[in-house]
Amino acid sequence: MKKFFCGPALLAALIFAPEARGAASSDPPGPFFLDSLTMKGARAADEQRKAETVAEAPVDSGSGEDASRAALPGTPAGQGSISGKVVSEARGTPVPDVRVIVAGRNLSATTDADGRFGFPGLPPGAYSLFLYHASFAPLTADSLRVRAGNDVSRRLALPDKAVQGEAVRITGSATQASDAGMLFARKNSPAVSDGISAEQISKSPDADAAAALKRVTGISIAGDGLVYVRGLGERYVNMQLNGMTVSSPNPEKRVVPLDVFPTRLLENLNVSKTFTADQPAEFAGGSLHLRTKDYPDKRLIEFSTGVGYEPGATGDDYLTYNGGRLDWLGMDDGTRKLPGIFPDQRFDNRSEILGATQAEREQRQREMLASLPNIWTPYLSKAPVNQSYGLSLGNKIPLGGERVFGWLLGGNYSAKWGADEEFIGLIGLDGQNNAVYSDRYTKQIGTETIQWGLLGTATLQDGARHKLRFNFMANRDWEDEVTKVETFRETDSESSLVFEIAAAQQTLTNYQIEGSHRLAEDGTRLDWIVAYTGASRWEPDRRLSKYFADDPSDPDYDPAFPWRAIPALGLRDRYWFDLRERGVGGKVDLEKPLDWGWFSEGSKARAGVFAFGKHRDFDVRRLSYVEGSATGDSPFKHGPLEDFLGTFDGSLDSGYISNTDENEKDDYAVDDLQMAAHAQADWVISPAWRAIAGLRLQYASVQGESFAQDGTLSPPEDSIKQCGANGRCRLPFGYEQAALLPAASLVYALTARQNARVSWTRTFSFPEYREMAPLLFFSYQEALEVYGNVRLRPTDIQNYDFRWEWFPSASELLALSLFYKHFDHPVETRITQSGSNNRALFLNAPSADLYGIETEIRAGLARFHDYLAPFEVVGNFTWIRSEVKGERARPMQGQSPYLVNAILFFEPSKDKTQMSLLYNKFGRRLSKVGVLPFPDVYEESRESLEFSYSQRVYKSAKMKFTAKNLTNAELVQTQGGLVIRRAKPGPVYSLGATYAF
Repeated sequence: MKKFFCGPALLAALIFAPEARGAASSDPPGPFFLDSLTMKGARAADEQRKAETVAEAPVDSGSGEDASRAALPGTPAGQGSISGKVVSEARGTPVPDVRVIVAGRNLSATTDADGRFGFPGLPPGAYSLFLYHASFAPLTADSLRVRAGNDVSRRLALPDKAVQGEAVRITGSATQASDAGMLFARKNSPAVSDGISAEQISKSPDADAAAALKRVTGISIAGDGLVYVRGLGERYVNMQLNGMTVSSPNPEKRVVPLDVFPTRLLENLNVSKTFTADQPAEFAGGSLHLRTKDYPDKRLIEFSTGVGYEPGATGDDYLTYNGGRLDWLGMDDGTRKLPGIFPDQRFDNRSEILGATQAEREQRQREMLASLPNIWTPYLSKAPVNQSYGLSLGNKIPLGGERVFGWLLGGNYSAKWGADEEFIGLIGLDGQNNAVYSDRYTKQIGTETIQWGLLGTATLQDGARHKLRFNFMANRDWEDEVTKVETFRETDSESSLVFEIAAAQQTLTNYQIEGSHRLAEDGTRLDWIVAYTGASRWEPDRRLSKYFADDPSDPDYDPAFPWRAIPALGLRDRYWFDLRERGVGGKVDLEKPLDWGWFSEGSKARAGVFAFGKHRDFDVRRLSYVEGSATGDSPFKHGPLEDFLGTFDGSLDSGYISNTDENEKDDYAVDDLQMAAHAQADWVISPAWRAIAGLRLQYASVQGESFAQDGTLSPPEDSIKQCGANGRCRLPFGYEQAALLPAASLVYALTARQNARVSWTRTFSFPEYREMAPLLFFSYQEALEVYGNVRLRPTDIQNYDFRWEWFPSASELLALSLFYKHFDHPVETRITQSGSNNRALFLNAPSADLYGIETEIRAGLARFHDYLAPFEVVGNFTWIRSEVKGERARPMQGQSPYLVNAILFFEPSKDKTQMSLLYNKFGRRLSKVGVLPFPDVYEESRESLEFSYSQRVYKSAKMKFTAKNLTNAELVQTQGGLVIRRAKPGPVYSLGATYAF
């Protein structure tokens, strides 16, 4: 593998043929301009005149033979249509993004990912088409005779050779749903960017955006769908959906987990690795851009379904419990909702808010106890087969002239069950500060996961002049998780048993209205978008119960359940977590071509404004069961908790329920306001040179607060408290910052298909809300006490990038990138020992440096031999090093030293058979920084191998088989040389079918 990635120059010489000199620039996904496609001598003028002549030629109304098929949908009576498929003459493969012009009429189209196009509603007569693509020679198709009610269909082959000479200016629209469209956009992008198209996603087993993104150069995925770019953690990554910020349902992160976005609803995923002034500056690793699918070019009715099998889970035992009747829909039916009978104030069995007399209080206690399901102990059940369903509907409706209305509705639903085992170790230090186990855990985890998503888009388009688009997207992720933990404590050899029952309902919603308007014939364009985004995470009735190993000599000992309930508070509790985040914002961008003075054709200026505000509330409710004097020695303590709690009746000497152990500081609220204005110039200096420079004035304000009673505050909290006469204190946190952020890059077109890029930018990274909140809370995702730090500062980042990239054809690539980043005050997670628990702290390190190399290749193997024409290889390798300054020598937290991706595609027959083999590996990375002498936590290197096979079994039916994690790779974390977590997810197999009506 190392030779494969480390010899890009040699590999290029072997694989790619030489090509001619030239340059191109564009602005995808809107109108683009091919400004420097060179042609030899007199042929340049001849081809340009030919294009202009064909586009303006009159229609010949002569007669000819009838077409053999009915006209395209949407064709009025008395008229016909033209359709076709454009392929490469050399390889026979479809060519997307070809500009197809109808001679003599103001009609044009762009081929889709399968190379197809269509023109409905044409009067009878003879027509000519002119075809143009940047990587092929122009082609004219003459004498296409259209008759009423019929369709003329042609297969058109573009000569697969470079065209050289003078500049020709073509306007059109580039789609990034295909590999060629994505590479075209990347070649002409003002920033260093990578991405993956819907075409490549369809060849892989990836079902969500997180899984698909790990195929991109320099990207790896951590738990819960969090993205690492160039070895940097999720705090150095931002995400936008259709160009706008999205709210996050993660209680501890602002970044959105990408595993909630199904790939079937996405057109492409793009990663900008360098900052330009027209995009948010809060990143250092990458800015992720997800684009949802637009309307189809023709009527679409598509249904899909699939089943999945996980060895060790499907058909085998998994832990579960009796939940609600609507769990299968990803929602609670009210079973887990906190009943309204519980007061918001603190209470126990003597609180007057429950009643004026003791009898009234006891009656209220009985009602409260009876209102909650007395279910604490899970049971084993057989896991069903995983299943998924999807439906897509859409169409394009001509409205006359160049006006069309297009719409798309898509939905998906999946249900899967899992049974996993993990080992967990807690580390302490001996007298010589060596790491030793203090506790060891064995976990059994049973999960039921329901996911569904909805996508709706409606578009009104008037040619290339105006486009209005409404987008709606909703995702629901429901996970029911049951955990059984058996613990052995090294210090006293005590064994214990813990059951945790937890359901989480996570929802994302987004509404967007966007517009693009060509204001003048010179290409001046106004783009705008307004968006509302909402996120919520509701964890209703999380139940935690704990037992100690029972004494076999006890007269109440039951060998069928050799455990006894623990009397201490906090070990039979119920929690309700509720996170709600809402945001609204928009942006406006004006772009104007610059074709005067020193600005060559293709130059443009861009300016705009951006504003986005959001509000987050996070609330926690906690109820504890307290035993009374009459139940303290109950024989029911030697059995399941249901039996013991069933003896509680709320009386003074019996057990009761209370919320006095609830911590007010667990609740917080945040207001986040981001505003910016930018100006940027894209200067085409000459056919070979292009400079992009801009400034972004960005203002960020985060104002948060939590509350607590005076006298319960830690020293940092005490220093910022704002207390009232009643002793209740407000604890504010946040920051306010304004900065002028420059971005400058230079692009040199070495040839028509080669670019060299260099850039310098300044960006920021801001602390997470929970990292700044002045409170101590327990992270249920990481099993850590987490303590906020009100003194955290934003991170200032200087970025330097160089990239050489070569595009031998529309679908091939070879690239080499170098990057260096300097961080002032990077935020890191430190871990230390605190009593019997481990505690995470957030601190600013003084500074850090990071540098690395990326190589990437995408190539067809037909150039070696015709027999290899069905094969395509995609591979990338990233090598990274970092060092934190002013401390002991160590890398930055979350940074992987290397990342590897290798993909082999096999497509012996287009639209019929596709196979892919996908390999991914990342290097050992520092997960949490130990506060000396406490050792660091590392996530060990892990690799995965996946396979995908799809077969078209009928004209409109397709089958797909996928296999994931064929290496059966373990997830391992170590601390001080000892394993503190070991999990083996196991392979997953699935079989699906899609039928288009």
